[in-house]
Amino acid sequence: MMLRIGELVLKCMLIVSLFFIIPYIVGCLPVIRWKWQKPGVASAIVFGTVLLWGIFLLIALPCTLWWGKFKGLLVLVAMAWGLCAAASLMLLKQELLAPLRALVQRMRQPALLPIMVLACMLVMTAVPVFLEHQDADDATYVALVTGVVQTDTLYGHSPYTGASLDQDGARRPWRVGWQRILAPFPLLVACYAKMSGLHPAIMSHTVLPGVLIPLAFMVYSLLARTFFPDPEDHWIFLLIMCTALAFGGFSAWSTGSFLLLRIWQGKALLAAIFLPLLFLLLVQEQAQGLRGEHWCALTAVTMAAVMTTIMTSVFVPLLLAAFCLWQIWRTRRFGQSLILALAGSPAMAQGIAYHILK
Repeated sequence: MMLRIGELVLKCMLIVSLFFIIPYIVGCLPVIRWKWQKPGVASAIVFGTVLLWGIFLLIALPCTLWWGKFKGLLVLVAMAWGLCAAASLMLLKQELLAPLRALVQRMRQPALLPIMVLACMLVMTAVPVFLEHQDADDATYVALVTGVVQTDTLYGHSPYTGASLDQDGARRPWRVGWQRILAPFPLLVACYAKMSGLHPAIMSHTVLPGVLIPLAFMVYSLLARTFFPDPEDHWIFLLIMCTALAFGGFSAWSTGSFLLLRIWQGKALLAAIFLPLLFLLLVQEQAQGLRGEHWCALTAVTMAAVMTTIMTSVFVPLLLAAFCLWQIWRTRRFGQSLILALAGSPAMAQGIAYHILK
């Protein structure tokens, strides 16, 4: 009994480290030094996750096409993430604790409205974590991740039949679909499952909702802080968001359904996290003007979004194109708008590659 409890505690610590502590350490560097966002715990975790997922994309693509071994990918990803965390620790040192101290200071003066909002967020997170929920895409996503972990191959077997996709001893990863290669989110889930020692189905249906729903609310908190400088208005906005999302399950395609029931799928991450985050950065760019740090943040967010789903190649360029056209009409500055549009080049490259290769 004590051994089981100890194992559970260890796995919980690994999950917290993978999804919150390491992203916070990595994210403090772009937030504090590179000024991607106003320093804070939420902004550090959000942009740390963005950086880690963007790095994963750069490693996963060549590994899938030319190597094909899951354990090799896992080792490279762990080394890259560890180096990023070590670099942030060495460069920032005591500055890493500043956002945490500010958060603790704010928590010493509790108010009713923040407590209500946090309670709503906790309930909305707990429901998909502790209650059963199913989706027709399980056969694709969960089976695909399970096959990667159990066979030590990168897209070496069909998620529907388990049959090998290779032929005559040669690797054929593209037979699983170029949308899986160009948006390797299942491989990321497989890495998280292996690092934490959990079965991929548990990682997908239990752990990912418990960590990605809070991540989405961190993005919404950054939106609230941008739109409403008054702290009370900030919390009122988040309370309205909680209410809209909790009662937004009127359709399988609604934002509420994607966030609360399908957040462990890449397309849900694009809808619930990355498009709002891109919108936040574009609003800030419109208010402050085009800056190098904003452009780098937009590019990093686009890369992380590319990692989640092939639909990034449609929605991100459309969002950037609409904003750039509006900027050209408003300011007549074609050069700046063109530079801003280049932040979406990873998504455009994904779309071009998919239509050429499919």
